[in-house]
Order: sequence, then structure tokens, then C-alpha cells
Amino acid sequence: MGWTFKLHAAVAGGLSALMVAVAAVTALPGITAVPGAHGLALVGIACVFPLFLAGQVRLLRARCTKATAWLALLCLPVAVRAALVVLVGGGFALSFLSIAFSADLQEPEVRDGHYYAFDTSRGVRTTVEVSRGRYESALAAEQLVMLAGPAAFLAVAAGAALVAGELGRSPVAVGGGAPRRAGGGGETPPYVQA
Repeated sequence: MGWTFKLHAAVAGGLSALMVAVAAVTALPGITAVPGAHGLALVGIACVFPLFLAGQVRLLRARCTKATAWLALLCLPVAVRAALVVLVGGGFALSFLSIAFSADLQEPEVRDGHYYAFDTSRGVRTTVEVSRGRYESALAAEQLVMLAGPAAFLAVAAGAALVAGELGRSPVAVGGGAPRRAGGGGETPPYVQA
């Protein structure tokens, strides 16, 4: 696997791990919004599209099918596979948790020393004044959504880069040439059909 695949996976996976960790802290009871989480969410959202798209392009260039992707994924070390499962699962679980348990308050803000949020629980959707506690819970729920969703997609991008890199080790898997031996161990990857 080339170094660019590893770099792509490291950037996407590292950012995903950081975002899942901060989202998990935000989801803990009694924790209000985490300082700096909004900036991290913006960085994550800005990075998710190019990294996810690049991962999908790498899979297309490797002529990846479901069967070859699964076999290439099985060739990755167990720790890497476990990390990808934890990141993807954690990101999606925290996203659904935030949606399921979020209050009907959105877009919390402070104006003139008073706390406001957009209330969606009533028939008329309007901005209402709320207590500081409800403001902080709405702020934490908003941060959770902004962190967990992109984190899951960044983990998928990391997995896509690793699978494409693993498929790139075998020219037969992508349609040409004789099978190569895998990483010096003398074994041929299982997705190579000689």
C-alpha cells in the first residue's frame, strides 16, 4: 500500500477519532458544550467532503466491487478494522442519539444577556427565551450533531482509502498483470484470483 493511502487514512481517521471523542464527552450527562468544539466541527465539515470524495474516487480507480472490498478489508490488521468499526459505529450512534434525545430547541444564542432558541415543539415555530440550563443543553445537542455525523463519514473515508490501497497491492484485483506477493510474507492476498 502506498504512502498516500496511509496518509489519507491517517488524516481522515485521526480527525474522525478526535471528533468522536469530543462528541462522546459532549453526550455525557451534566456536561455542557465543550469549548472549541464548534471550531473542530467546522474543520471536520470542511474536510469531510474532499476526503470522502477522494476515498470514493480511489475505490473507483481500483475497480472495487463489494466482494473485493470485503476481502481487502479482511486483509487489514485486526486493530485497524476494530478502530474503523468503533469510529463508524460511534459516529452514527452518537448522531442518532442526538437526534432521538434532542429537545425541540435549535439554534441557541445569547442576545443582550438573555438566552434564546428556536422552538419547534409548538404549532408555531418561533424563537423563544429560555433558561440558561435549557440553552446549554440545546448548545450541547447542537454540537453533538455537528461533530458525530461528519466523524462517521470521515471514518468511512479512512476505510475507503485503506481498502483501495490494499486493492492496489494486486494488479490482478484491478484487472491486469500477474499476481504479486503480499508484503514480503510470501502469501498472496485472498482477493487475488490467479
